Amino acid sequence: NAYVNQGAQAIQVGDGTIIKPRSGIRPAIEDGKRNYTNYYIFVPAETATPHAVNAANAPPFSGYFYETPSSLACVYKLVAQANGCNPNTFHTNTNTGSKAIGIVDAYDAPNVRADLTHYATQFGLPAITTSNFVIYYCTGSTASTCATGNTHPAYDSGWEGETSLDVQMAHALAPKARIYLVLAKDNSNAALYAAVDKAAALVAGAGGGEVSMSWGHNEVSNDASTSDSHFGVNKVVYFASTGDKRAVGYPATSTKVVSVGGTSISRNATTGAFIQEVSWADAGAGPSAYIARPSYQPSSIGSKRGNPDVSAVANGATGVWVYISGQGGWYVFGGTSVASPVMAAIVNSSGHFSTSTAAQQSLMYGTLGTAADWFDVKLGYCGVYASLLPKAGYDFCTGIGSPRGTAGK
Repeated sequence: NAYVNQGAQAIQVGDGTIIKPRSGIRPAIEDGKRNYTNYYIFVPAETATPHAVNAANAPPFSGYFYETPSSLACVYKLVAQANGCNPNTFHTNTNTGSKAIGIVDAYDAPNVRADLTHYATQFGLPAITTSNFVIYYCTGSTASTCATGNTHPAYDSGWEGETSLDVQMAHALAPKARIYLVLAKDNSNAALYAAVDKAAALVAGAGGGEVSMSWGHNEVSNDASTSDSHFGVNKVVYFASTGDKRAVGYPATSTKVVSVGGTSISRNATTGAFIQEVSWADAGAGPSAYIARPSYQPSSIGSKRGNPDVSAVANGATGVWVYISGQGGWYVFGGTSVASPVMAAIVNSSGHFSTSTAAQQSLMYGTLGTAADWFDVKLGYCGVYASLLPKAGYDFCTGIGSPRGTAGK
């Protein structure tokens, strides 16, 4: 109700309610000027019994099959698969991750450290310290205005949800990596790209890693010429969500980032056993309207840059647990905002750190079709009018597929 009172959209579906926060509703007049979140909240129709906060890696409520750090690590083969990767019975977290992951978001998230600590405690992840989780606040439109001791930006409840989601997913699947959270003063291009510049500098200074951007805007013709220059720091690989409106958005369409789309994790409705991943119908997918196809993509897709490059969990109906204390506690989140930090964390956990996004793209496309690296999604549909279908090899619904085990090496 609070989200709706703040301008969110609420959509009733068969098994619950989808809530898209105001931060994710893109006014066309701001295309190319401001950026919006790529997540929504799924509220199940049925009630559930809560579990206590604990270190047993159990989900916060019993009976549901929504994803935990352990179940995601199982699905993506960061740990040995067992028990059908059931979130209620499989409780083995990955112990991977190193160097750094940069998370870039806008506005303030006043409880983000405490909430990440609560999340880590619930799921038995490494404790959050001032060393492995560092927050920078930006006051202007250059990286030099970002510092740990700055005055906090203004508050926005939708962006707080985005920020909580991003850092919790990064810690879930690369728990030994240092997370740099850089918060822009607002969601304008100038402010967010200043935060991207700061995050990239921090990640490079830590020896390398990834920067995840779970936000974006509808494409405009000058995106590449005005903003691609922010994605070129050595030792940093950039990831961006394709969006949740079927058409793709920037910065995911940039050839300088890894474009991350969405899947649905299919489970047995009775046992919770993992079946497979299928494409997610609402994920941003398809060719860019303006940007030419890069050399690492197959010529069969046409002359424009294809999106996504890779995909991961995004469907809120098969979503992930997220904790936001100031907004009531535990939620189930979906959207390609989930997929981008998940993918960045999995690549970090592979232990291979590419010198650039271009090097990472060449590496990933070079392993297309390798089962140890990627699950080749072949079921589902995506795109406007359900016009796109997954197939063997690269496709617009899920790119080269979803990660498995050694993806990123």
